[in-house]
Amino acid sequence: MREEQAVVSEIDKLKRNITKLAKYMPLIDERKRLEESMKSARQSLRDIRSKMREKRDKMFEGRARMKKLQQPYMKIRSHINELKAERRALIDEYEHERKSFAGWVKDNKFDKAISTFPTAMLQENICDDLEPFHEKKRTCNRLIQYLNRLISACDDDHAAGGTVDDVLPPTGGDTSDSADEFPKAFEKLSIKLPPGNPKTKKRVNIRKGAKKQNMPITHGIDYIKLFGDLDLLPPKTYGEAEGVLVEVKKILTFYEEQTSIEAENDYELCISPIPSIISISGSENFDSPLMSPRSSSSCSLVLREESHDSSRTSDQSFR
Repeated sequence: MREEQAVVSEIDKLKRNITKLAKYMPLIDERKRLEESMKSARQSLRDIRSKMREKRDKMFEGRARMKKLQQPYMKIRSHINELKAERRALIDEYEHERKSFAGWVKDNKFDKAISTFPTAMLQENICDDLEPFHEKKRTCNRLIQYLNRLISACDDDHAAGGTVDDVLPPTGGDTSDSADEFPKAFEKLSIKLPPGNPKTKKRVNIRKGAKKQNMPITHGIDYIKLFGDLDLLPPKTYGEAEGVLVEVKKILTFYEEQTSIEAENDYELCISPIPSIISISGSENFDSPLMSPRSSSSCSLVLREESHDSSRTSDQSFR
């Protein structure tokens, strides 16, 4: 009986376990499904982490490259700041020196003029050696030579544009130049004209001279400056050269007349009795340093003669 009861209890136990197992099987399946989903989630997490590591490494590499690129920029920026500071310091130093120099010039202006009197007199003597309007007259002479060359070049082209008889040089008997005294064999030139009417004359470049008159001229910079000094417009073509030459000659004549007027005025100033400071103070051997050598005082000589005359009259009265 005991054995039967043990078997029956074992059977009941197994039945209970079967019912529990039937209830537990869906849970096992759910667990397996969750484990599979967990594995897939872990795999995706691993992939995401690996991608994050790659992105982080790239970010670090980009930051390192950016730092390398910023280093020369920062060096240049610091160097520019240093140069700006040096520039500011130099400007301040220059302003200080300029103010000090301006003050020194203001304080020593009259002393410097008196101390450098011999140099000023020497410069005045050098300037007096040149005649008045020397620069203007020299400019006029240069322009006259230049315009004469242009006109002569145009005249040569006119001669080339005439007839053959005009182009031929004269014979040896028509000139007195010894260089043109050719032998008699060279007096007759062997020029053969083409057959045809002997009365007709062959034209040689007849339009060349006309074209030359209207041909534009390219002037050099020096000559353009010379024309500008005289307030004249340079000739644009060869035909305008003669008119400009007339204007330049008028200007030269004007300055020559002014030179003669200046010479007369200087002569009148030289003979005018202007007393000097030193002669008035009693010195008879030196003129005033504030006057030019041309305007030397004649009052000192007059005073000297008057003093001699007075001494002579006093001696005569004493005798």
